[in-house]
Amino acid sequence: MAKIGLRRAVSAGIRSFYPADPDELRKMLRQFSANTRRKVTGKVTALIAPHAAYLYGGQTAAWAYRQLDGTKYDRVAILAPSHYATFPGASIFEGSAYETPLGQVELDTDGITRLRKQNPWIDYYYEAEAREHSIEAQLPFLQYFLKNFLLIPILMHDQGYANCERLAGALEKEMTSNRMTTLIVASSDIYHGPGYERARAMNQRVAGLIQKMDPKAFHASAEKGKIQACGYGPITAAMMLAGRFGATGAQIHDLTTSHDVYPMSENFVVGYLSAALSM
Repeated sequence: MAKIGLRRAVSAGIRSFYPADPDELRKMLRQFSANTRRKVTGKVTALIAPHAAYLYGGQTAAWAYRQLDGTKYDRVAILAPSHYATFPGASIFEGSAYETPLGQVELDTDGITRLRKQNPWIDYYYEAEAREHSIEAQLPFLQYFLKNFLLIPILMHDQGYANCERLAGALEKEMTSNRMTTLIVASSDIYHGPGYERARAMNQRVAGLIQKMDPKAFHASAEKGKIQACGYGPITAAMMLAGRFGATGAQIHDLTTSHDVYPMSENFVVGYLSAALSM
């Protein structure tokens, strides 16, 4: 298959995840930003943010990204779950940039080349990108709050602990091998299912485990079904990395559900969380 230069936006537009019109999108992001404030006092090592449609989870995601005020990072590594494709290891887009209505986000092709060369289990699977929203939904927030950065977009289907460990190890080696400052973003929604109170209780359990900064306990709880998070693997790997790079705490900045935003039927409720892991 020939290489693809640009990864087109597939999650923008009417009845999709966020507006396709750049002015409308900026207006929405400004409104989200106006309802947040920076609370972190130390250096942010990693963020956890939802990848839901902005009408539902956008305000929660903005709380995470607002913690980047006054900071600068050379690049961002987004760790995200694959919702539609199955594959081993990890998948990284092989082109040069991602596209959103706010412009193109250039990939760190040198860093990605090193990751692939040193870790043959990291590959590119076209089917992983074809419909996936979990990375793309984070990009307008990064473009709005962080401005200039290079991107390492990583999708995971295998969220087993061993795969989380080897991904964290590969990124740790890459992050320590050069002077580029790197922000880690774990992309994940939380509870999916019936019941508003059940969703709230699950949110609290997830938040409590993240605050403990214990990736093994968090992952084990997800594997046993005690908590839900569609991106529990990315969250686990992000917690591993944050701890190795000096993060000592996790602050939860927003914890909500789709029912809080649009209180309709409780037949299906989704939970959202934003957090910053910082020194």
